Amino acid sequence: MRVLNYALCTCILSTFLLTPFALAHELPERVQTRILVEESPEALRVFVRVPLEAMRDFNFPTRGPGYLDIDEAQSLLRDAAILWVADEFDVFANGKELVVNPDLVVRVSLPTDRSFDSAETATAHMTKKLSHETLLYWRQALLDIQMTYRMDSNTLSANGKEEIVRFAIDSRLGHLGQRTSTALTFTNRFSEEFHYDFSGSPGLLELAPGWHQVVTEFIKQGVIHIWEGIDHILFLFCLILPIRHTGKLIWVITAFTAGHSTTLLSAALGFIPDVIWFPSLIECLIALSIVVMALDNILGKQHQRRWLFGFCFGLIHGFGFSFALAETLQFSGSHLLVALVGFNLGVEIGQLLLLAAALPLLWFAFRLLESSDHNLDRQNLLIMVLSAVVAHTALHWLNMQWQVLSGYF
Repeated sequence: MRVLNYALCTCILSTFLLTPFALAHELPERVQTRILVEESPEALRVFVRVPLEAMRDFNFPTRGPGYLDIDEAQSLLRDAAILWVADEFDVFANGKELVVNPDLVVRVSLPTDRSFDSAETATAHMTKKLSHETLLYWRQALLDIQMTYRMDSNTLSANGKEEIVRFAIDSRLGHLGQRTSTALTFTNRFSEEFHYDFSGSPGLLELAPGWHQVVTEFIKQGVIHIWEGIDHILFLFCLILPIRHTGKLIWVITAFTAGHSTTLLSAALGFIPDVIWFPSLIECLIALSIVVMALDNILGKQHQRRWLFGFCFGLIHGFGFSFALAETLQFSGSHLLVALVGFNLGVEIGQLLLLAAALPLLWFAFRLLESSDHNLDRQNLLIMVLSAVVAHTALHWLNMQWQVLSGYF
């Protein structure tokens, strides 16, 4: 019994003693980082501000009730900056990776400090140092880092002529917290500013990309969006399901394209209601459009005005496309129109690829049913069954979206 009591007391005591250290290494729930990138003729300077509590596996020296001992912590601050930031941050110029200068500048700041509003104020800020007497609780401290990347003549010129340098960064700082958000500002040598906001680790991010980079990237995003958007796929499926004439099919798809292109471009240019419930309304209407098309397939006969359905509901789906585009439009740099056209082109390419895969299968199924004396009835039955399955799914979506929309009123 004494042995058991001793073991129990030892476990309880160990738990209390180790708790502070365990907490010191917890992954913060939310982390906000600030990055400033400034181009000069010979170098690229990068300023990074992160919360000190995100620097895990380091027990920074403290004094009193938990105030950071600034002087004693200096060497650990540098090690933490290298391990958690510099080693997780790559910079490229015209496709060539730049090497960071080993002389990193590191300092801590108060949580109320506003010097990272611009590269100019950050530069002056990094030359100063907080007084040792500053009472700064270590969990509230900010870690500021300045990294310098030198560029040689081979990077700055091509064929002996100076050219515009295209920079890209690979920021893998998403590991700093459970949810990490970053605000980045890039200032080029012409004093032009480009602003980006992203979550986690976005991969390779082009800073002020060229138009050819923008169009390529946004075409890819358009294709991916239409392939991942099951609601758009089901609507397109119901739209073309009863059509078996190529000319009519082309006319219907053209009408749908004209509809969603109109609202996509209008919304991306700012012609969209600025109310919080509008996205939920659009999601609700998209689900409703699928239900309507499925019911028309079941109850309709001639489908003469199918192009009108395609155009009208295309207007609604265009708003849905614009919501996806709005999150990535910031990465187009100064090529807004190119990004819009590229994304819309990608959507069209994605649609055509889906049609190219689906139509032969549908027409083959209808062709098999032609061997029966009652082929027309069997073909209509197939359309009705497929539409009923889609309508059942869309009704569930409609109910869910209606619940969300009704919560705003």
